[in-house]
Amino acid sequence: MKQTDNLRAKLDLQGACALICSPVNRRYFTGFNSSDGYVLIFEDEAYFLVDSRYHEAAKNTVKGVSVELLEKPTEQINALLSKHLAKTVYIESDRVTVSELRGFEKKFADVKIDSSDNLSKAIKKLRMIKSADEVKAIKTAQTIAEKALEKLFASGISKDDTEKTLAAKLDFIMKLYGAEDISFETILLAGTNTSMPHGVPGGRGVNPGDALLIDFGAVYGGYHSDMTRTGFLGKPSDEHKRIWDIVYEAKRLAMGALKPGVPCNEIDKIARDYITAKGYGENFGHGLGHSVGLEIHEYPACNKTCKELLKPGLIMTIEPGIYIPGKLGVRLEDMVVITENGYENLADMPILPEFQARFL
Repeated sequence: MKQTDNLRAKLDLQGACALICSPVNRRYFTGFNSSDGYVLIFEDEAYFLVDSRYHEAAKNTVKGVSVELLEKPTEQINALLSKHLAKTVYIESDRVTVSELRGFEKKFADVKIDSSDNLSKAIKKLRMIKSADEVKAIKTAQTIAEKALEKLFASGISKDDTEKTLAAKLDFIMKLYGAEDISFETILLAGTNTSMPHGVPGGRGVNPGDALLIDFGAVYGGYHSDMTRTGFLGKPSDEHKRIWDIVYEAKRLAMGALKPGVPCNEIDKIARDYITAKGYGENFGHGLGHSVGLEIHEYPACNKTCKELLKPGLIMTIEPGIYIPGKLGVRLEDMVVITENGYENLADMPILPEFQARFL
């Protein structure tokens, strides 16, 4: 696979092996989802060792990586290390536990276990830039999520609906429309509960005139989408509308600066400075955004400290917010891919202060 070649370009594997154990990185290098297994990448060949539950399916689908039946992990891995004359094994320092490291050192005693961040850093840099196929999968996930929210509102809100039931309905519709999973636990909050950035949907009823904050996403082909809309089920109050307008403008200003070569923390600063100038700096506590891919939070992030430069193929959320405890909250979020000259917005759903929802 291209991903294994890309890793070889970033990490010297002469006389060495990259041992991939984490499910998300196994999927990245093989395109196959499994709950167990190992990927071994050498200078000239790569292997996917997977047990009998997945072996046939992996043999039929995985390309560019040799698929072998996993039966005796220690013996099989040692045999491959010996075959390729590997003296060093790189491991994922950000994924492997201390006990797993000690197990590797005991099981693979004839090689040096490199527990530095060499492999993890190389993978992080690879996964940061999405291929055309990865972007396509994320676009599909985004389309599924948007259609599901439109369907939820078109179906109507009943007097018995609560934050929790509406969130469950949205999750169900996303799966009906082709999502293999939801990106994360859907956040759907009403009224004063919107002041909690990552509040948990509960038993609060949803009524005409309420504000709704909905943060949700779908998974397609392993890749996640992420979007937040805050709107009102009716006409917002003057205060709500003023805060909504501030968040909307902060987002617009930040997105206007997106292009290759700009540091992530500068994008965050643009939105943060605007919100601060309007008197709500203390009410915007989280970072402006994060990258998205096989995981909902990936490297890099648009926050105060990340100086990584934006590059073509990088996907980033832009999601400023203002939260006034016990009163109200507004967050607006789109997901973009950086292009050669700027960005493409992957969200196609308009950002409006009022939701077009029917009450039954």
